[in-house]
Amino acid sequence: MILAWARLIRLSNLPSAASNVLAGYLLVAAVWEPLWGVIVAISASLMFYAGGVIGNDLHDRIPDAKTRPERPLPSGLISASTATIAMYALLTAGLVLCSVLEGESEFWNPKSGRILAVGVLLVASIVAYNFLLKRWLVSAVAMGLCRGLNLLLGATVANHFSGFPDGQFLPLYVWLAVASITCFVTGLTLLARDEASATPRRWLLNLAAVIMLAGLAGYAMVGPVMERFQDATSANVRMHLILVSVIGFTVMRRAIVACLMPDKRSIRAAVITALFSLVTLDAAIAMLASGGHPVYALVILGLLGLGMLFSRFTSPT
Repeated sequence: MILAWARLIRLSNLPSAASNVLAGYLLVAAVWEPLWGVIVAISASLMFYAGGVIGNDLHDRIPDAKTRPERPLPSGLISASTATIAMYALLTAGLVLCSVLEGESEFWNPKSGRILAVGVLLVASIVAYNFLLKRWLVSAVAMGLCRGLNLLLGATVANHFSGFPDGQFLPLYVWLAVASITCFVTGLTLLARDEASATPRRWLLNLAAVIMLAGLAGYAMVGPVMERFQDATSANVRMHLILVSVIGFTVMRRAIVACLMPDKRSIRAAVITALFSLVTLDAAIAMLASGGHPVYALVILGLLGLGMLFSRFTSPT
């Protein structure tokens, strides 16, 4: 039963949700302080992610009975009613944790309500993807927004506790990072759309690869934009560009193979590589935003190892 729940919430993907928050936090604060705020933000993110993937499997349980009968819901290991209760409980818990982070704000504080607002937008994107847009390709944008808002959650919490003066907007490079992960995950979602199909659509795979490449280009540009704001040194920017280039090469190599030889195996390999790259891209952001301190990147890379360990028992897709 425990393994069934681990599979339902995609346990192996949870570390990537945490890494998004950690990277977003560093983009604003450059350090993970106060630590309790970081921990609560990560906890909220995990609640949102777990609730979201349960909602995804609830929506897909009928087609999964034919294509993926081993999943917890179509196999009967977990009932739909129990999963529904868990989904609502997890999403609600995420919003409660966002409210906890708002705790010490007064109603007149210009920052008040921002964390909860991001949480509400994240839940809205999750619901839109799972229950309103799933049948259309535009649903991939909603999934991308889920990841983008997840990173924005970390940045907003950091801004709440430190960062910039009251009322000051987040800098451009934070929004560029949000847009980049949104774009990358939109492409990743399109790539995964035909993973279980016997006849993958080549044009869709090509479109997904182009969108993912655009997202990677955005990741690369975060460094130069930070340097323009005088928040990063030239040496750190060069290192960032090298790291993103290496990660991007690894991801796009798999994506191109999937486009040229579209079958379940090649698409699945490309999807898994891209999923795990979310953590390594966050590590690259952490290295840049922390001023080149490797400890932050190493902590995030530790999450990658955790995700890979979990993937031995639960599938990331």
